Amino acid sequence: MTVWQLVRAIWTSLRCRAAVFVCIFLITVYLYIIGNQNKAHFNGYADRPVLYIITATYQRYVQRAELTRMCNTLNNLKDILWIIVEDSTEPTWVVSNILNNCGVPFIHLNIPTPSSEKPKANEPFWFRPKGILQRNLGLQWLRQNLILGRNKGVLYIADDDNSYNLRIFEEMRSTKRVSTWPVGFAGELPWEGCVTSRNRSHIVSMWSAYKPERPFPIDMAGFAVNIDLILKHKHAGFD
Repeated sequence: MTVWQLVRAIWTSLRCRAAVFVCIFLITVYLYIIGNQNKAHFNGYADRPVLYIITATYQRYVQRAELTRMCNTLNNLKDILWIIVEDSTEPTWVVSNILNNCGVPFIHLNIPTPSSEKPKANEPFWFRPKGILQRNLGLQWLRQNLILGRNKGVLYIADDDNSYNLRIFEEMRSTKRVSTWPVGFAGELPWEGCVTSRNRSHIVSMWSAYKPERPFPIDMAGFAVNIDLILKHKHAGFD
């Protein structure tokens, strides 16, 4: 008996054909469930607002350690999308490997900072802002992939060199327009951020050491924005 005759004999068995159809059915159901789960993560179809977390990162000795810590933090959350943007000409193996093994839904982007905009050897580390192009690319991705009025969520800028209390993520999820809170050990101060009235109904002043005259003297980790504002104001960005 040839191989083809053997296969034909097996296929003519009703029991064998039934088993094949059952396998196909189970695989189809599985793919449907996985597709709906991904849709909830990536398209904002979850029951509650999705947290869209943009993280700008660049190559350095501690990058792997800090991204791993960030991954471990975000793994405790549900209904999130981690948009990580590298300061590089192409996605690096280090970041790709961390993201693929992290378990958090992610979008991996990259855009290099021109050498003219990078800190010089004789300049203080704070002299030039970092991650501007990277964060703006993350905003661009949101505007290209989310639909105003359909996707509900909150944007948060989470740098990879910070430590985060998990409660802050759940608190920011209810942001209607913009929310803010103090950030510890920022700008050479024990804390930096907003000073509110006694009943916490409005902001009285801002406590900041670095250029307190700025329109918004606040640390990048100290605020969240409802995604509707990002989608409505298409030209808003970082500079």
